[in-house]
Amino acid sequence: MSNLPQEILALTLLQKQIKASLDEKRAQWGAGKTPGDRNGAAIDGESMGTISFEQAKASFKLADPVAALKWAQENNPQVVKFEPFLDPGWVAAVSKEPVTAEGELIPGFELVEPAPKIVVRTARDGAGVLSRALAAEKLSVASVLQVEQ
Repeated sequence: MSNLPQEILALTLLQKQIKASLDEKRAQWGAGKTPGDRNGAAIDGESMGTISFEQAKASFKLADPVAALKWAQENNPQVVKFEPFLDPGWVAAVSKEPVTAEGELIPGFELVEPAPKIVVRTARDGAGVLSRALAAEKLSVASVLQVEQ
């Protein structure tokens, strides 16, 4: 029988440790590499895949919308569109209780019922607890991942 809370917490802690380790290993591997460099890895002759250092493609982004709008108004006015919108500050304020003075719901607003959610909070020394459990073989990564052995 599985212990789902233990498995969820173990996976959460492992995920954090794996991400930190992966980030460190990627930085180590990438140091000194140039675009086109590539390495593969295998276990017992079976390929696990490849790692390559690739040149990202340059692209443009709109960094100054005001300047672009001014240019478009002068040079290509048909692409300039103006749409009415509600002031975000008003929407935020009214959303707390969107009713008129007469008690009527303001059209366009609807009540959204919150859904329960699962929140995982690891203990301050959760990583240490997990490390000690793994070292003492009280828990195995294979069992947590439900990997067939």
